[in-house]
Amino acid sequence: MSKAINSPMAIFALRIGTLALRFALTIYITSSIGLVELGLFGLIVGAVMVTPSLLGLGLNFKLVRDMVSDDMADSMGVLRHRLLARVVMLSIGTLVAVPVWLALGNDIGALFVLALIVAWGEALGMDLYLALTALNANFAANLSVALRSALWVPLAVAMGLLDPAYRVLEVVMAGWAAGSIVNLAAVLYWFSRRGLFARAETIVSKDWTRKALPQSMAIWPSDLALVAITFGDRFILAALVSEAALGLYVFFWTFANAVQTLVQTSVLTPSLPRLVRMHREDLDQWRNKVTGLAFPVAGSAIALSVAAFFGIWFGHVFLPQLDFPWAPALAGIIFIGTILRLVADMFSMALNSAGRVASFAALNIGYAVATLAACWAGAMAGGLTGAMIAMAGVSLLFLVLRALAVSAEGRQDRAAPPPR
Repeated sequence: MSKAINSPMAIFALRIGTLALRFALTIYITSSIGLVELGLFGLIVGAVMVTPSLLGLGLNFKLVRDMVSDDMADSMGVLRHRLLARVVMLSIGTLVAVPVWLALGNDIGALFVLALIVAWGEALGMDLYLALTALNANFAANLSVALRSALWVPLAVAMGLLDPAYRVLEVVMAGWAAGSIVNLAAVLYWFSRRGLFARAETIVSKDWTRKALPQSMAIWPSDLALVAITFGDRFILAALVSEAALGLYVFFWTFANAVQTLVQTSVLTPSLPRLVRMHREDLDQWRNKVTGLAFPVAGSAIALSVAAFFGIWFGHVFLPQLDFPWAPALAGIIFIGTILRLVADMFSMALNSAGRVASFAALNIGYAVATLAACWAGAMAGGLTGAMIAMAGVSLLFLVLRALAVSAEGRQDRAAPPPR
């Protein structure tokens, strides 16, 4: 029964359901609240999603690797230390964010408070998601994603459809906050049944944060680079294009990001623990697995992108009441960039599994800097479409660079094992 639940098909079905609800949310905001408000929601999402990496100190790079253990006491001890470090950093971040927000002349309104709650929930939720993945509880990991990001959507949408007074972003954010809280309660209970709060220390978990910090701090800039790649462009675009153009970008990005999330969570992330073990045990097997992963990643990304593209077209043509915007050239470029980024991310994950901190970090930082520079230059030269073309070109370049780094790892002397 456990194998059936954790099967790729079961996980894929759960992810499809989650993404369907996220699509419904995007459609609801676009048609019932407005495209400009969708752009604002995109900025809030970007700010929230930066939080886990900004306040993460790079510790999640070590979390999955050190939780891959045959001893559950080791895994729970490591997770306990990780969550404590997370709470400390989130508290510091909140104490800094509130006065800065006030100093900028803003009020502490409902959206700000709800965004803070969601930022806490997403940061802790990401740690717990990775922990579940490290324990090969992949269905539970994806169910936790659904709880915090999607299962609340029907209630928020129903409230808005029944009463126009609830067709505001505050109701959407309240639903997201509620989903985050429910997810934390459920997953922490799951881990408590496995000894999370037993306070038993092992050789692996004792002083884990202190021991992990030197290497994690080296990877921290890379973590920041990864979120900059995903969310930094919208803040540049917000300064350079119109509010309507930003909303148009967020609309197409939502579908493209759904493709990326589905492939990452159903194909890439579950492969990381296996790649870690393979690299420790058999370099040839690891290299073959990495090469073999490229085909299902690219194939599934292309298939899902084509389906999403035609889904948007169908909604625009046959369901005009949904107010789907239609810009086929722009949408096509965004989906092509997503496909290239997913394959590039697959090679980056391989470097992560090999423990190659320097290469992993340097390529991620270079990718982020080049992406943001390309976004700015492209937007200045050709508006929104110019920015998308420039960023897709950068994704192709770093796909090649990451593949070359993985190839070099495969040729290294077996007598020089990587850091564990």
